[in-house]
Amino acid sequence: MNILFSIIIPIYQSKKYLHRCIESVLAQETRDYEIILIDDGSTDGSEIICDEYSTKYDNISCIHQKNQGVSCARNVGIKNAKGDYLIFLDSDDFISTNYLTEATNILGSYSVDMILSGYQNVIKGGKITREKYFPLVSEGIWKAGYYYKIVLTLFESSVLHAIGTKIYRRSVLIDNQIMFMEQWDYYEDIYFCLQFLYKSKDIYVSNKINYFYQRDIKDSLSKRAVKINYQSIQYTYHLLAKFIRGKGIKTDRLFELYMGRINILLDDIAASECRYNSKVRNIYIQISHDKLFQQAIIKLKMKNNIEYVLLMKRCYFLVYLIRRLQL
Repeated sequence: MNILFSIIIPIYQSKKYLHRCIESVLAQETRDYEIILIDDGSTDGSEIICDEYSTKYDNISCIHQKNQGVSCARNVGIKNAKGDYLIFLDSDDFISTNYLTEATNILGSYSVDMILSGYQNVIKGGKITREKYFPLVSEGIWKAGYYYKIVLTLFESSVLHAIGTKIYRRSVLIDNQIMFMEQWDYYEDIYFCLQFLYKSKDIYVSNKINYFYQRDIKDSLSKRAVKINYQSIQYTYHLLAKFIRGKGIKTDRLFELYMGRINILLDDIAASECRYNSKVRNIYIQISHDKLFQQAIIKLKMKNNIEYVLLMKRCYFLVYLIRRLQL
């Protein structure tokens, strides 16, 4: 039987929400899907639930592995998926009952590499919040070669950050060897999506809400507190720049977003590192040598910002000291 969708669910200590997550998939009207459960070393009973479902349903498989993080678990899912399209569903989130039906209808009418839709937050007690998050671009087909017009808007909309709001054509991932960056715990999902967009052809943007994100979880794989990683910021913003470079799009907004993220990174470094050390210095070296940072300083006319000027002049200890004194 042809499998249209592979739903990949990384799982770690998700016993409280796991039934709801899996049942939201089993409630779909269409049946041409498989569920791949990746137990990433759970010890709270989630691993038992995984085995129960994989034993009961022929279209559910379970893979147990030692704890290696959400990106590794998702990559294992990609390698084992058989569906034409992949959906990544976090184990404490859930999907609408017509998610796959709507996707099937779209795929029956259009040949697209991705379907992108909106989401809503869910808080304690299963209460769905009023806030709805949409792609913020026109609904319908967006042709290859025109993403430069919408990529910054998609980036600023929260939907690019919520992993389950996208449906990916598997062949694009396989042919271009696109995987999650396992050494990152920040921006790994956004960078994965941008890599896919960069290599894909037509996509379909839907302004429907199909994904529900449990936002008040601390222990799950995807919702742990993370430390900001400079490399992930650098790679992501350089890829964003590739989308719009030479397209006649003003870059001011890109630079503003990038420098805002750099500012957060500098705060994070100053707060987490109680003394100036080689780790701090190495991050500062990377930033000061980054051409995007250098361009942003000039483009945004930030030559009067003493901290950024000192970074450019390689006065790293003074940069650290200034930020520490601001805490």
